[in-house]
Amino acid sequence: MPRDLMDQRVAKGELDYRHNGQIIITKWMDKREAITLSTMSKPSLRVTQGRFELKTNLFLSLITQVTSKEWISQTYFYPTVNCKSVKWWKKPFFHLLTLPLIQSHILSNKYRKITGKRIQPLDTFVKAVINGWVDVCAPECTAIGPLTALDRLNDKHLVTCVPSPPEKTTTSYRNCKVCYDKALKAAKALKNSKQNASRLSSGAISAQ
Repeated sequence: MPRDLMDQRVAKGELDYRHNGQIIITKWMDKREAITLSTMSKPSLRVTQGRFELKTNLFLSLITQVTSKEWISQTYFYPTVNCKSVKWWKKPFFHLLTLPLIQSHILSNKYRKITGKRIQPLDTFVKAVINGWVDVCAPECTAIGPLTALDRLNDKHLVTCVPSPPEKTTTSYRNCKVCYDKALKAAKALKNSKQNASRLSSGAISAQ
C-alpha cells in the first residue's frame, strides 16, 4: 500500500486513489474510512438509488453482485459480537443447529433402509437427539426440601396444542392440557348440576 495514501486524511464523501497498472487502490470516507484494492472498478463515485448518497462503484457492484451466502459469511466475521443483539444471534444458532440434525436424519434413514428398519420421521429423530443431549449434558437435578406448589405445577402441567372445536376451524388455541381437562370436568359437573336442579324443580312443580 502506498504510504502517502495511507497517511492522507480524506473528508466524508471524498475519494482518493493510486494505481499501478490495472491495480487500483482507493481510499474513501463514508461513515468510516474504507480502503479497497481492485482490478475491475473505476475509482469514481456514483449516486445510489432510493436516497441521495455517494458511494464508490466498487461498493455498489459488490452489493449488487455478491450472493446472500457470501454476504452472510462477511457479516459473521467482520462485526464484533457486541454489535449484534441476542435476537440476531438466535437465527444463526438455530440455523447451525438445524443443518447437522437434518443431515444426520438423512444418513440415519439411509442406514435404516439398508438394515431393513422402519424410516423415522424428522420430528421424532430430533426429539430423540435432543433428549439424548439433555440426558448427557444437563446436570443432575437434586430436590432441596419439599416441592412448592409452583414446582408441582411446573412438573405436572404440560403445554400442548389443544385443537379447536369443529365450528371454529380458523383459530387454534395453545393451552395447558391439565388445565384444559380440569376445565372440561368442571363444565361437565356444572352441566350435570344444572340438569339435576331442573329435574328437581320440575318434580317439585308436578308434586304441587
